[in-house]
Amino acid sequence: MGLLNIVNSYLSKESTKLLYSEATKLYQEGNYDLAKQKLSKLLELEPENKKAFILLKLTTTQKLILEKKYKEAKSELFEAIKVEPENEEVLELLKKIDTLLELNE
Repeated sequence: MGLLNIVNSYLSKESTKLLYSEATKLYQEGNYDLAKQKLSKLLELEPENKKAFILLKLTTTQKLILEKKYKEAKSELFEAIKVEPENEEVLELLKKIDTLLELNE
C-alpha cells in the first residue's frame, strides 16, 4: 500500500468520525435536514457504516413524524431493524409510532 493510499485511508476515517459526530449533535438538536446531509455524505465515503445507517434512519423517521407521515416513518424503522434488530432507540421509536398510528385511526 502506497503512502498516498495510507494517508487517504486515514483522512477518510477521520472525516467519517467527524461527520458522524456532527450528525449526532444535529440529530440531538432536532436539526434533521442537516443531520441527513452529513450522514448521506458519510455513507458515500463508508457505505458499510452501520451506525451511520441507523442514525440516518432515525433522523429520517423523526422528520417524517414531524410531518405526520407515520406509515412512512415506520417503514424507515423496519429498514433499521433489519440491520440492527436489538437497537433500543429504534424499538422505542417504533412503539411511539404505533401509538401515534392508533391515535390517528
